[in-house]
Amino acid sequence: MWTARGAGRYARGDNRRRKTCRWPRRSGIAADAAGGGCRPGRAGRVWTADLSGGVDSTSLCFLAAEAGAEVVALTLKLSDPGNEDSAYARQVAAQLPARSVHLTFTAADLPPI
Repeated sequence: MWTARGAGRYARGDNRRRKTCRWPRRSGIAADAAGGGCRPGRAGRVWTADLSGGVDSTSLCFLAAEAGAEVVALTLKLSDPGNEDSAYARQVAAQLPARSVHLTFTAADLPPI
């Protein structure tokens, strides 16, 4: 599924650590066609999504809601004071349609592994 690009290998910092960048292969399917194939399956259904407030999860929630799905968005609030994901997620959730639900929980709320 993934393919390395020729110039994708580069050194980081002290030249000892190297990282290879990889990009997905082109699927040959236009974005409109791919999205159109998924939309009919969402209308009138309940969809859950992890919502961090970032570009990917925000887009997913709005696309599902736009197609008529009831969105249940879940956000894990981390204890790190520098982590602002839950604040961004709250802002996003406030803009979702009224039929959507946003649930926030902490690591302490999770069952032990």
